[in-house]
Amino acid sequence: MKKSKLFYASLIYLICACSLVLLYILSDVLDFSFMSTIAFDIIFAVILQVGVLFILPLLLFKTFTKQTFKQTFKEFKYTKISFLSIICAIVIGLGCYFLNLAIASFFSSIIQLFGYESAPTFASGETTNSALGLIINLILVAVLPAICEENLHRGMLLSGYATMGIKKAVILSSLMFGLLHLNVNQFFYTTILGFLIAMTVVISKSIVPGIIIHFINNALSIYLNFATSNKIFGGKVLPWIEKFLTGGNSITAFFSSFLFLSCIVGVLLLFYFLLLRESRIKKAQKLFEKASKIETNAKEREMLNKLDKNAKPFTNTYIRNLESLNSMIMQYSPKPTMQTAFTIKETKSNKTTLSEKMLIIGTLVLTVSITIFTFVWGLL
Repeated sequence: MKKSKLFYASLIYLICACSLVLLYILSDVLDFSFMSTIAFDIIFAVILQVGVLFILPLLLFKTFTKQTFKQTFKEFKYTKISFLSIICAIVIGLGCYFLNLAIASFFSSIIQLFGYESAPTFASGETTNSALGLIINLILVAVLPAICEENLHRGMLLSGYATMGIKKAVILSSLMFGLLHLNVNQFFYTTILGFLIAMTVVISKSIVPGIIIHFINNALSIYLNFATSNKIFGGKVLPWIEKFLTGGNSITAFFSSFLFLSCIVGVLLLFYFLLLRESRIKKAQKLFEKASKIETNAKEREMLNKLDKNAKPFTNTYIRNLESLNSMIMQYSPKPTMQTAFTIKETKSNKTTLSEKMLIIGTLVLTVSITIFTFVWGLL
């Protein structure tokens, strides 16, 4: 019996999660003292990111679903985006960094109240004073995770879970993204980052903006830490933000934090709206091209009629396309209809089978257990 894409996505994700845990155990148990730290970091990152999070899910999904590589990449939403979408993704990435900076600090202060001593690890990489170290950190912590982690979570997982409904797919893929970091300190802000990226991918119908946001978020963290330690351009940004958020008395700090977060959220909402508008305009253009093609292309009309003897005349399809186009254009008229800007059309939700539920639960149990273990280990 052929399994669903949800089943395959859940199975592959569990395999990837187990492989990830195994790699971390081997890196801790085996003796790699014969290698330099830089060489080990590079080899480990390539095996983990490229091997486990990119190639493995891509090959397994292609094999299980019996698709071509082209169909698999399309399934994972590797599609072109407009220049405006790129700009929106860059600005959203900047906003996500500063938002997650505040979130990471907030949750870190909470878990430290329980005695957890580990410092926040906000995608900063190892502090380095050399240009070569900066480049290596950018590749290992920004470039590879942006491509490979997005391929697994917003490519395979979000697409595979879409049969449960967009809302469930976004929430579950974001939660698993946070848990797969296997670190209680990183769980909070990575889950929120995953949610924001997932919403971007759903709106734009492409994984490319998600890759851009992920890269900007991680790369900015690396550069600002480098700039701070080397006292170059941008080096005063992090100290200034820390002083702005924590300076003065508690009341001043509260209002400063509230103002800071309000500005970031406002910017994010604005550019999410622009991205949604751009996505709808692109869809309208495609509908217009399709409607025009059906109306003018005699060969296609003939082909449509031959496919199904009981099919409605091509003019009905043409009219339906024009009606869809007209409804979308009306949203940008001087008197728009009363609709919510962020309404996302829900995909048809299918009932999840027992085997699919067991795979999802198994992955959650594994990743949650390790995340809790990192918290307990930090208390000891």
